[in-house]
Amino acid sequence: MIDLKLYRKLFDKNAIFMGIIAFLSILYAINTSKTVTSFDKLMKFEGFTFLAVIFSIELAKSTVVKDKISKRLEFVLANGVSKNEIVRSYFVVIFTTLFIILLPSLCLFSLNLGLAFSLNFIFVTAIYVFILIFKILSTIDMNKINSLQTRFLLMYIIILMISVIIYTSTYIIELYMISKYLILFLILRFYVKRTDIERIIVSFY
Repeated sequence: MIDLKLYRKLFDKNAIFMGIIAFLSILYAINTSKTVTSFDKLMKFEGFTFLAVIFSIELAKSTVVKDKISKRLEFVLANGVSKNEIVRSYFVVIFTTLFIILLPSLCLFSLNLGLAFSLNFIFVTAIYVFILIFKILSTIDMNKINSLQTRFLLMYIIILMISVIIYTSTYIIELYMISKYLILFLILRFYVKRTDIERIIVSFY
């Protein structure tokens, strides 16, 4: 069900602009501060992840949100496409587009912080993209989409605060990442259970 037209919609001037912003942000973070402690690395990791989440929201607005408002999803479901395939298709389109946009920045990020942080960045970002897709699909009042960035930012800050508290209590990076994954999986599970066919089809704006 992957629509190649979606890629053409996403790879525009905004995509190029997002890629440049991400690269300059990573370059600035590397050149203005020396990574001394593990906590410094974690904060750079969080900063890059935050950019990825914001960019994901913008990409989702051009795909999932538009299709839901235009009732295209109702047509797709009526033609036998399953909910899981819809989610999988949106994930592939959004995540691969995001990955291509951030690839130069990710290479620079890897050189500075190492492969482990880069892999964790990819996995964490992937979970955020899944949460974002399910969140939009389960939304009936599409007026709430206007505050999507604010609500995701709040969720991100809360998760960050919990993870930082755990890290400052233990100074174990692995525990920091485990707690983050656990919270994200719980949120994802909530939205997966909440998203049924009726919520995908029914919407008003």
